[in-house]
Amino acid sequence: MPPRSVYPSHEFPGTGRFQVVRRIGAGGLGVVYEVLDREHQRRLALKTLRRLDAQARIRLKHEFRALQDIHHPNLVGLGELHEDEGQLFFTMELVRGVDFLVYVQDHEDGGTPEEAERQRDQDSPPLSSAPRSEQGGNLGPASVAPNSQWRNRRKLRLHEGRLREALKQLVEAVAALHAAGKVHRDIKPSNILVTAEGRVVLLDFGMIADAEGLAMDASIVGTEHYMAPEQAAGLPAGPEADWYSVGVVVYRALTGEYPFQVAPFMVVDLKQRVEPEPPSSLADGLPQDLVSLCMGLLRLDPSARPSAGEVLSRLGVSQARSETIIPSRRGGVFVGRAEELDILTEALAETGRGRSLAVLIEGESGIGKTSLMRRFLERITGGADVLAGRCYERDAVPYKAIDEVIDALSRTLAKLGRQDVEALLPVRADLLGTLFPVLGPALQLPEEPTASEWPLDPDERRLETFSALRELLCRLRQRGRIVIAVDDLQWADEDGLELLAHLLRPPGEPALLFVATLRTGTGAPSAELLERLALPREAVWSIELGRLPRAESREMLHQLMAGVVFGEESALESTLQEADGHPLFLDILARERLTRGEQGGETRLRDLLRERIEVLEQGARDLLELLAVVGKPVLFDVARRATRTDGPQFARRFAALRAASLVRSRGATESQHLELYHERIRDVALRGISAQRRREWHGRVAVVLEDEDTSVAPASLAAHWWEAGDLEKAFRYTVHAAKHAASGGALRDAVALYRNAITLLQSLPPPPGEERQAGEERQARERASSLQVQLGDALSRLGQPAAAAAAYHLALEDALVPEALSIRHRLLEAHFHAGQVHEGLTAARPLLTALGLALRDTSQDDSELRQLRLARTALQSLPVHERALADVSPDALRRLDVTWTMALGLIFGDPRLSAVFRSRNFIETHDAGDLARIVRARALDAVCVAAGGALEPERMQELRELTSRTAPRSDGSPMEGLVLLAEGISAGLQGQWKASTTALDEADQYFAERTPGATQERDLARCFSVWSLWFLGDLSEFSRRILAHLRDAEEREDHHLAAHLRTSQANAIWLLRGEPDAAQREVASAVETSTQAGIHLHEYFTLLAQTHIHLYRGEGRRAHQLLEERWPQLERSGSLRVQFVRIYLTYLRGTALLSAADRSTTTDSRLAGVLFAAARIDEEGVSWASPLASLLRASAAAHQGDLAVATELLDRAAAAFDRAEMALYAAATRRRRGALSDAGLVVRSDLWMRQQGVADPARLAQMLVPGPPT
Repeated sequence: MPPRSVYPSHEFPGTGRFQVVRRIGAGGLGVVYEVLDREHQRRLALKTLRRLDAQARIRLKHEFRALQDIHHPNLVGLGELHEDEGQLFFTMELVRGVDFLVYVQDHEDGGTPEEAERQRDQDSPPLSSAPRSEQGGNLGPASVAPNSQWRNRRKLRLHEGRLREALKQLVEAVAALHAAGKVHRDIKPSNILVTAEGRVVLLDFGMIADAEGLAMDASIVGTEHYMAPEQAAGLPAGPEADWYSVGVVVYRALTGEYPFQVAPFMVVDLKQRVEPEPPSSLADGLPQDLVSLCMGLLRLDPSARPSAGEVLSRLGVSQARSETIIPSRRGGVFVGRAEELDILTEALAETGRGRSLAVLIEGESGIGKTSLMRRFLERITGGADVLAGRCYERDAVPYKAIDEVIDALSRTLAKLGRQDVEALLPVRADLLGTLFPVLGPALQLPEEPTASEWPLDPDERRLETFSALRELLCRLRQRGRIVIAVDDLQWADEDGLELLAHLLRPPGEPALLFVATLRTGTGAPSAELLERLALPREAVWSIELGRLPRAESREMLHQLMAGVVFGEESALESTLQEADGHPLFLDILARERLTRGEQGGETRLRDLLRERIEVLEQGARDLLELLAVVGKPVLFDVARRATRTDGPQFARRFAALRAASLVRSRGATESQHLELYHERIRDVALRGISAQRRREWHGRVAVVLEDEDTSVAPASLAAHWWEAGDLEKAFRYTVHAAKHAASGGALRDAVALYRNAITLLQSLPPPPGEERQAGEERQARERASSLQVQLGDALSRLGQPAAAAAAYHLALEDALVPEALSIRHRLLEAHFHAGQVHEGLTAARPLLTALGLALRDTSQDDSELRQLRLARTALQSLPVHERALADVSPDALRRLDVTWTMALGLIFGDPRLSAVFRSRNFIETHDAGDLARIVRARALDAVCVAAGGALEPERMQELRELTSRTAPRSDGSPMEGLVLLAEGISAGLQGQWKASTTALDEADQYFAERTPGATQERDLARCFSVWSLWFLGDLSEFSRRILAHLRDAEEREDHHLAAHLRTSQANAIWLLRGEPDAAQREVASAVETSTQAGIHLHEYFTLLAQTHIHLYRGEGRRAHQLLEERWPQLERSGSLRVQFVRIYLTYLRGTALLSAADRSTTTDSRLAGVLFAAARIDEEGVSWASPLASLLRASAAAHQGDLAVATELLDRAAAAFDRAEMALYAAATRRRRGALSDAGLVVRSDLWMRQQGVADPARLAQMLVPGPPT
């Protein structure tokens, strides 16, 4: 929408959250209103702008941000910075009181200061807190003389006690500002309010500035009568200028007049030349100490004015009060970080090569992230444009992630001439001035663009604005390097991050460096932040900033001590040990040492923290206790209610703790969480809290959470009731939390919670009375069994089948008969999924017996299997007759599911027995007529048929048609996923590698999205896809997936899957790296931890990996010996009935025969064995396998010295591998071909393999392709 026209002529209308109550007052730049915060139902003050120009906006934001980290009871408490539909404003506490001068009068008629101020507003008495000069009026020429002889001496009605107390508080407020490195520059009575309780509050920080930056500021700011002579002269005005203003306030309090009772335009010159007459020359009976202090503050020479400490001492206060807490500031001290600075410097150099980079500096609070970034920015030379800013926690302005960066950009552009700016203007520059008003004047844009030029769609307009800013930066980049630096990016908003992503994301991005600091433990963690920025990984560098080493800690401590000798070496070492390399702790300990001096004794951080906690008022200490006891972030409102505090009071206490670096918040509003600033604070705080007090705090929080209208995480309630000692409630909420976590997919949490619930159940006290106790005991056993089942279910979904089996075993001990069958089925599934075939068969016997099934030995008599196969084959050709699921009995469905489990679970462990149950399941499923189970049975049958060597496309087509007939099922039957899985595995078994990986990846995604907990199906999809990637030659993806899947398996403690990934083709990942010893260790680890003893196909996987390792090492004899030893076992197990296994092992057998021989040992019988293996492979009639047979024949020919035949066969094999899309085997084959007669082929093959990550191409080729004799 277009911007508002100029906003000054209209009153602030309020927003959806803030309702205007009344207008409080106005100054030169801003207007202050009393508002109702509807969100928190409390009254606040709100300051907004009188005009909307760019500089006014910047000054208002600076006013808020300069003070938001400083807390003092005599400084107004700030709320949040907002922007709403172009209106910029911030909130602050609403202070109800009178101004300083009214308060210190002695109201002899018994009235209050408030009544006096109201009367003053009506009668306009001479003593006004808003004198004519402040209201724009002029004093006439007759009253310009500074000398007291032209003034009437009179006795002022002064309340000396109020003046002294109010002055003490004012001085402490000013001292707090100065200690934080700020100068107010506009102290005057109208900016000082005093409440009815006597609290002095300093307001209006529109002129505030950093003390360190004032040396470059020659501007004249302030109110004429109150500004210091150096301010009036346009000289740098430091803290001494504020003390001069305080002196003027005191002068008026004592006399009722200004030090120079002249017109404002004259006082500016006069105060630079002379000092005023003392107050005692104007009024009788004034306290001499106050007169002396006043004149000291009004000295012409800034260095002659007393400091804060001197003023407080002369007022009878030895030091600032305990409530005065200033944030830690380490100033210009910077030590070490050479390596990190080098990384940043290198990143900047990279941008000179035409690429953008983002560098995230991460670390805990106070570790020195900001200091590092500032030091880097200071070191940048060569005319780079540095656009630096900070992201503020309490800002609620749009695009706050880069709000100050935009301000910095506007200042950069303002320095350029008109022609230079015009050259930078993007096509839609008008949109920039709308979204970021400060850019309008800098880009010299018209105040309001033509409405017709605006895109109608808000999203389109937003995107065009982003593009315009990107275009502007690209053009600015042509002038020189650009660095964008953002401090505290953890407080970034979504819109700001989206804009940053748009600026930095390639292609076509400006080649700039983006540097940001990110506090760990708050806001968005770096991984989440990177995901939201969506930048390429290579475009993001990370610096994890740790603690300083001892030598650098020592150097920093010496600098912080500012040359003061620390004392004994032991004290220095003790301090270094206490700080443990943390810059913030070094600073705290150094400042304390400077305060106490050598006589202060040994300083310990925990003692300092304890002292800091002890001086807190009780309410603030209560909040600190609460956060320490809870030990994790607590919602703002929950903490307020648990501490039984009203809103404004709680906000002040939180602000005090935050300013003391004891507590911090997460987020930009009070609906966010509070937490302790550092774990060391929690350790100290907990030592002073009794066990009873801790239970009380947990109980209070639990009560508040129970009363919450919104859904409170039951896990939190369970934890709090446990800590509060209410075990019954803790148990109830723990079970609720476990179910909630499981239903939401938080399975690790669910597992932990179910285990906690089981432990709690055992801890509950027994009820009184024998009969009741017996009934309760039965109920407890049933509850225990139910919890174990739910635990097992969660573990099974999580992919920890062995642990799930253990839980089901325990559940059976307490299970009732009706539930026992269901639990036994779960137990059977878990054992098979874990690869525990023997345990599974043991668990299967009672279950099969209960269902009228038997477990027969098929190794000797397979007559049953033959009969079942015939019946299954007959059914395959018949049409499917579907029945409604409700028409199938539960017992029949259970029988179908158990036979399915047996068929799938034994497919690797006992293929013959698996075939029996597969056939039985196929027949009975078709008889039952449940379409989902029919699809399941046919999918498994299709895979097994493909494994036998027959790919029947019509089977897959029938499956897809059946699946399309089924409606979505409430029982979560993953029919489509099973069909995809069957397609992928079948394609892979037939050598259709790309089709296999595509279908398997789709199956994996299907199960992940639609069937949570289908870990067994996902494991199958992942393992077979890795298999296909190997033969495709996509080694990069092959390696990435294996490492990811192995990491996942280890995290889930799935030893079955981990064993597969450490053997089979997957083991070759370590050979690709050139690490055969590591590969051997992985095989040994798989054998040691595997639950797969006796699983026939897994014996093949282990044999495959060991053979590869021997061949890679050139140990042909050992490879040959191993294969010959295991071959009879492979034949007996039925593993060789799987065509793929049969082909590949036959090839390896021939390869090992050749690798075990050389010219001197090659015999006719050995070569005959190789040629026999080649013939057996050809007999299979599979296209992907025929080049393997050619390789064996080529190597046999080479051994016989017939290089021409060998060359022809190798060329033929390489071409066939190309057709089969087996790039790795094609490259290895061409390498062997090149070794015979073409060195260039060797070079090209090696280059391809190295690009794929192969460390030693020669040895890998030696493993894959039998080579010529050497």
